[in-house]
Amino acid sequence: MMKQSNMIHYFSSIFSPKRMFKQRNTLNYGTMFMIFVFLVSCIMFPITLRTVQINTVSLEVFVPHILDSITDEAIAPLQKVTIQGDTLQGSAFQKGQVAGWLPEQERFLDTVDKGIYFDTIGFYIKVKEQTVSKVPYSQPLDTKVLTDVESIKHFISKQWFTANRGYAVSYILLSSAMLIATNMLLIVLGAAFFLWLTRQSKLFTIKTYKECLNLILNTLGMPTLLTCVILFMGIDIPTALQIHGFATVLTIVLVFYMTHYNDNFLEKKLIQSKYKD
Repeated sequence: MMKQSNMIHYFSSIFSPKRMFKQRNTLNYGTMFMIFVFLVSCIMFPITLRTVQINTVSLEVFVPHILDSITDEAIAPLQKVTIQGDTLQGSAFQKGQVAGWLPEQERFLDTVDKGIYFDTIGFYIKVKEQTVSKVPYSQPLDTKVLTDVESIKHFISKQWFTANRGYAVSYILLSSAMLIATNMLLIVLGAAFFLWLTRQSKLFTIKTYKECLNLILNTLGMPTLLTCVILFMGIDIPTALQIHGFATVLTIVLVFYMTHYNDNFLEKKLIQSKYKD
């Protein structure tokens, strides 16, 4: 019941700079943690919906530099590859990177440190001593996709993503969640620390680090909800996170402008506003 009351206090404070400051002592550490998780989840929700809808991601996100060797010079022999029956006809070794023709598989895997080998039912990806994976084609191989560098890179990435969709989506979401949580944690801890340094000044009435944490979490509420909305509107993720950071700083400054981080100043402002009314 107490945690529920604390959560209500939190959501009642995030829409007013004055209440953000005034209600800086309402949360315990457990509730702060729950709110932090909630704020991260608000940003992750639209990102998750986007991620599960994607059809392909560059393979280099998961295997760095694996596609660097696919150049015009390296793929030139692939132009001569044809499909006859159940086999690829024509060898396509070039710098030990890209290969075609089923009988060449063992020589390719034994002699190449890094590369991609095509056969009729799928292709192999190898890095150093390991075969990273064998990727089956989601549709019959058409040699037309082997005509230029970008087409081959797109084809490889899409086929790998289709075959490993579950792993790829989980990896992207986990990486995104860790990045966003780390970024937000640094904002909370860092901003709270700088506020805490003002505790010795008589101009401010913030005295404990817990107050600072509570206040920064209060200021994060509106920027986070705003970021969630703009992500649903289709804004790209890096831009949305930049807006989130800028809006958070702006909110902290606005709280200072409205309260001077001083309870006495805030009380005087409230009394003055009552007399005006």
